[in-house]
Amino acid sequence: MEIRGVDAAECLRDVLEADFVQQVSKIDQHESVRIDTMFANIKKLRTEREGVIFCCGVLHSQNLLNKFRKANLDNEVVYYFPHSSKRYDDSMDDVQYLMNPTLQGHTHLLSERDIKLFSQKVLADVQSKARYQKELLEGTYSSHLLKRIFGATFQAFQLPGYHVDALLDKGQNPHADRIRDRLREKGF
Repeated sequence: MEIRGVDAAECLRDVLEADFVQQVSKIDQHESVRIDTMFANIKKLRTEREGVIFCCGVLHSQNLLNKFRKANLDNEVVYYFPHSSKRYDDSMDDVQYLMNPTLQGHTHLLSERDIKLFSQKVLADVQSKARYQKELLEGTYSSHLLKRIFGATFQAFQLPGYHVDALLDKGQNPHADRIRDRLREKGF
């Protein structure tokens, strides 16, 4: 696991350098640049890693989730807005919940006793996103290309949205480890 920034650093610096009264207007002023930057950086990390966990404030949530929807990636996103029972003003949660449909069904008031249940929910949600919808028996261009390069048959499985994984049954192919190592050498 590693930590990387995904926000637009120059915009964020401008917000943080403003006095408290001006910060909200600065956040609004830079919103589209920040959302575009966050989305581009998260997408880049997504291609480099097996999974990405990112933090995003409630004020940016709707715009960022809309970006994922427009790119047909919303089926890959699991999101939560956890908060502590020691929060400054718990009455604000009801107002935010009613005013922001993005929060509905995704807010979680966490106490120490709730952490284990919440972590089980996260695991179940992530596993549900990783399910394949169906096997594409005719394959795809990528699965045929991989077969031509490696001399092994790759199965193609459709993921939610428009994405496909080409998989090799390691038990059926004695050269699977060698193929994996060659792909890693090439940066895949």
